Amino acid sequence: MLVKALLLFTIVPLIEVWFLVRLGQNIGAFPTIFLVAVTGFIGVFLAKSQGFIVIHRLQRKLASGAFPTDELYNGACILIGGTLLLTPGLFTDLFGLSLLIPFTRVFWKMVFSRIIKKLIKDGKVTVHTNNQEFWGNTGSEKSDYIDTDFEVNYDEDKDEDYH
Repeated sequence: MLVKALLLFTIVPLIEVWFLVRLGQNIGAFPTIFLVAVTGFIGVFLAKSQGFIVIHRLQRKLASGAFPTDELYNGACILIGGTLLLTPGLFTDLFGLSLLIPFTRVFWKMVFSRIIKKLIKDGKVTVHTNNQEFWGNTGSEKSDYIDTDFEVNYDEDKDEDYH
């Protein structure tokens, strides 16, 4: 996993720089810089507007007592898309923009769902909640962790040994 991340964070920027240099050679430096800046401004506008929409929907879902699964997914996409738009480059900008546009987020949701389901099925990801294990993996180990809430009620009149 570390090797894949290292490759991702070194190869993608190198490809982006190479592509920007080639684009600059073909259309000129100013139009290239302008294109990168325009995608950034469009991204900021989209991230802000979509972010407010998702926050509003999330609040409505929580107020109705429903779990906001889609809103959390959309919020994560907007966060990742906005972050990708901060990095200079056209490929990352295009991918970031596709995460900000609602109808393309639906496509990415299908893609990411398939990937996550495959990882769970292959046992590379295990989902835990309390002492139960969901979906996949062969983990039969029980956890010693118990999730609970408690409250201490202390009556000063009854117990004077602690003073």
